[in-house]
Amino acid sequence: MTKQQLQEYYWLRKNIHRLERRIGELKTVAERQTSQTSKDQERRASGGASDRVGNAVAEYVSIEAELQSKIQSLHTDTVAIEKAIAVLPSREQYLIRIRYIDLMTWKQIAADMECSWPHVHRIHSNALKLLAENDTK
Repeated sequence: MTKQQLQEYYWLRKNIHRLERRIGELKTVAERQTSQTSKDQERRASGGASDRVGNAVAEYVSIEAELQSKIQSLHTDTVAIEKAIAVLPSREQYLIRIRYIDLMTWKQIAADMECSWPHVHRIHSNALKLLAENDTK
């Protein structure tokens, strides 16, 4: 397991969260649009306004498909990461897990582990070295 693989996993998780937020926004748009008055519905039916609900649904379907694809990749990568970090000492396992799987910031990690920011990075560096050594075996 390399640092690059862990970073790719981190950004995959961030992108999944972004897609989930966008789906929530689209649901809100659709709910707002469907609760419009009948007068607004008549105007849309006569071509007076674009079909915002239809556009939101189409975007929703597209994003949902992308999200499902990313979730499949995420599951595969999670299994690989958990297997790779199983050989690490407990502290290093914990740090790698909360950074890349739980998406904690370095500042949050330092507070959580009750360490200084530089010490957290030394632990992280050691964990990456151990992962690289184990990868070559």
